[in-house]
Amino acid sequence: SFATALIPMAIITFTLFLVVLLYLYCSTKKTTETSTLENAQRIKKVNKIFGQLKILLSFFQIFSSMPSVLDSVPWPNIVLEFSIPFSIFNMDFLTLLSQTSCGVSVRFFDRFLLHMILPLFCLLAVGMAYILSRACKKNLETRILLNEETSKVIILITLLLFPGLTTKIFQVWKCQSIDGIDGELLVQDYSITCHQGEHVTFIFMAVGFLCLYIAGIPLTMFILMWKNRKHLHDETSSRHAIVKKALGGLYSQCKFLSNVC
Repeated sequence: SFATALIPMAIITFTLFLVVLLYLYCSTKKTTETSTLENAQRIKKVNKIFGQLKILLSFFQIFSSMPSVLDSVPWPNIVLEFSIPFSIFNMDFLTLLSQTSCGVSVRFFDRFLLHMILPLFCLLAVGMAYILSRACKKNLETRILLNEETSKVIILITLLLFPGLTTKIFQVWKCQSIDGIDGELLVQDYSITCHQGEHVTFIFMAVGFLCLYIAGIPLTMFILMWKNRKHLHDETSSRHAIVKKALGGLYSQCKFLSNVC
């Protein structure tokens, strides 16, 4: 049931709202209460831990996508059993939940649509948390810090969603020929014949989401860094601290990019 599959999405959105709200409240409160030196040391320590976690998380995302992307490889059953739980790191919650509940074990096209609107749900949760936090913060300096922290959260969520969105979009074109059956069948759902009927509609939808997410997300991040390129590494710039705090997750831990800039 498509409606039943929306329930986990609503729960995820509400949970994300609470987590972001708590993070924004605690981060702005700690920053305003600590000295500049203490705050700089705390940020440096957090960034180091965060960088290591990103590497580990990226590994989990790649590992969980390998069986579906490289489906011609005869993966051992133990690898497949491990990869399914790790799909949660690609924000593919329905794939994981469908293994335990028939109510949310919807067809591939429904999972595709739900996965494509997941970023909208996440942005809605972050937006609600930001509005509520901003209403509680009257100080101008605190509101500036709130804007920076919100930018970091949006970038982090976007980077977490990107691999899963990419994998799901390209699965729409993943077809396979089977001996004795005319035409090609969709690998994710062998009841669907490729390039016919509903599949054609979803191909056009996939092209739209490809432009929106796969091309749009990297392009947006490139534009943000290009517009602020003079402030990325220039510590004498008045906007350096603000830009690094808001966009630092995109470039500060990349030595190659730092050298180029």
